[in-house]
Amino acid sequence: MVFIAVVGNIGVGKSTLVKKIAERFGFRLFIEKADSPLLAKFYKDMEKGVKPSENAYLLQLHYLLIRATMHLDMQHYEGDSVQDRTIYEDATIFAKHQYELGFISNKRYKDYLDIFEKCVKSLREPDLLIFLTAPVDVLKERIKKRLKEDKSRVSEKPLLNPKNNYLKDLNESYFHFMNNYGGEKILIPSSDFNFVDNPRDLEIVLDKIREKIFEK
Repeated sequence: MVFIAVVGNIGVGKSTLVKKIAERFGFRLFIEKADSPLLAKFYKDMEKGVKPSENAYLLQLHYLLIRATMHLDMQHYEGDSVQDRTIYEDATIFAKHQYELGFISNKRYKDYLDIFEKCVKSLREPDLLIFLTAPVDVLKERIKKRLKEDKSRVSEKPLLNPKNNYLKDLNESYFHFMNNYGGEKILIPSSDFNFVDNPRDLEIVLDKIREKIFEK
């Protein structure tokens, strides 16, 4: 079985690409549930500067357990699969960033890392990690667009605040994560390849993925 994972910042195009990969190659799609009541509560705490925030810890624990379960489901699946966001990002990017900013306390962060280490012991790495990138201004435009199209994403509205540096910080964390990831990987600048609206760009991206997976 082939196991592909797509990673990247909020609004970079992960959900769109995993659906295109699933459609083209006949992979089973494993996609994250983007929203949660805890997410809105954390964004509010972030705006108000609540430190530490119990909502930050609970949110990260919530996503960690969801993605651990999803990862195990993929390992036991007998066919090929593609995943939107991985368990590795939870610990190396989101939880770590919130801890460094003071939103997660020392004790809660230690508790979180203990749970993370137990979760990943039985997990195998993806056959290919697809890393999508885009500048912050592009991410904000896409978030603004999908807020108009999908009212359930209202929790993302604070990310558009000019004083909110969350997307910028996450971009930096993602590049650090990508540079230190030792498995098979490919970087795709989604601001250069409009695989949502441009069929030609989509074919270029899918060809890059095909080469990495099926023509090694």
